Amino acid sequence: MYRHLIIPIAILMSAGSEAGSAPRGLNPDFEVTVVCSNDARCTFDHSDVHFSIIIRNVSDSAIRFPLEFLRQAGPYVTLHDNRSDHTETLPAGMRDEALLANLTVVEPGQTVSIPGSISEAQLEAWGGSSVDVTAEIRLSAPLDQTLMFRPIGSAMLRIVGKKVRHAPVQPPMP
Repeated sequence: MYRHLIIPIAILMSAGSEAGSAPRGLNPDFEVTVVCSNDARCTFDHSDVHFSIIIRNVSDSAIRFPLEFLRQAGPYVTLHDNRSDHTETLPAGMRDEALLANLTVVEPGQTVSIPGSISEAQLEAWGGSSVDVTAEIRLSAPLDQTLMFRPIGSAMLRIVGKKVRHAPVQPPMP
């Protein structure tokens, strides 16, 4: 019974450690980028916005990585409204701790990807055709065969509605 509580507790502990004014602890072994899957400009057209998170091993050695675990659960996503100070962290997917035993070896220089999406309903609530948000996409997972979640990296993705002119300005991050 208690075994099923371990992953949610670890998630809460790791999420809490990322809050506040301290700089985010990025893992120096990885480079994380994010791109929209069907639209390079990430225009919201009243359907789910799909994106790919690309993780590159920038270390000098192979890393055993919980890829299937992260693919199943998805990233942590926080939306920041580019016109106000409104911020909301979206619910994360359920984590299946059994997938932590299924590790993928990521060689130096090799990349792997994880799909993600933000639902139409969530973006409609932020302004629909006039939405202008920056999604902060974060990944964390146990990397050393423990249940201690560690940051892997984060990246930003600007999503705008059809009525919004694209501008290169990103909001300042806390």
